[in-house]
Amino acid sequence: MDNPELLLEETTELVAQWLRTAKNIETPADRASTGPLQELIENPTGVPFTMRFIDRVTRPDDNRVSATQLRSLVKNSPLPQFLSPLDKLLLKLGAEVGPFLPGIVMPLARRRMRQLVGHLIVDSEESKLVEHLKVRRDQGFAQNVNLLGEAVLGNREAKSRFESILALIADPAVDYVSVKLSAIVSQLNHWDWDGSLSRIKAALSDLLDLASATAPPTFVNFDMEEYLDLHLTMAAFQQALNDRPTVEAGIVLQAYLPDSFDALKELVHWATERKASGGADIKIRLVKGAN
Repeated sequence: MDNPELLLEETTELVAQWLRTAKNIETPADRASTGPLQELIENPTGVPFTMRFIDRVTRPDDNRVSATQLRSLVKNSPLPQFLSPLDKLLLKLGAEVGPFLPGIVMPLARRRMRQLVGHLIVDSEESKLVEHLKVRRDQGFAQNVNLLGEAVLGNREAKSRFESILALIADPAVDYVSVKLSAIVSQLNHWDWDGSLSRIKAALSDLLDLASATAPPTFVNFDMEEYLDLHLTMAAFQQALNDRPTVEAGIVLQAYLPDSFDALKELVHWATERKASGGADIKIRLVKGAN
């Protein structure tokens, strides 16, 4: 479109229409669940704190490890405003007492956090995940499965996470998966561009090959987490799909990065040529943050 002002007006009106529609169909149960969610999102420390708590405190099987991580998290991170004064007090007490009584404190801490945000996160245990996906699919929702976790630090951890993602892709109940490079390839070295690109492309290729072999094919979306990963991710994404012209896939661009506009233009140009040559579509998702 040649008129940016007209595009802005039409975009604003479309978003307003979405908001009106969503509000008109909202139920009391929806309002009860979205209230705390809105508070969590609007508070700058809400989402980062929750993600760190889930990854570092609730994930470890060893209560002693969880207790150590809880103390570190509470000590080094501001407590988000969506927590009540009582919850903040309990977190501080748990951080102090947890290392001494981990078997008592940590199950209680996990249970309380699950009460607060459990409706936002699905247990990755297969039976629970499959049941959740079925219920939501029957309700008419499309679902993007994203395996939570911090960036991997070593090859063994990367291999374990990679195998978990392969298992998700192979699961008949899953038809859409999001993947971060930092979760499946460890120790990327931007001074060794060719070597890092080769490792990333190999990992993406394995994911795409498995995804295209499922029935129906599983859609794989590659998320972006760090600015440093932008050009490596794009290069690996394009090269892997150039070798697989009939495979559909998606990539995320972070809207707050100035480089993303040039990246978007490059991807659109490449995708247009790919489509004109008989290739499949790609999906580009613009996001505010990591994914």
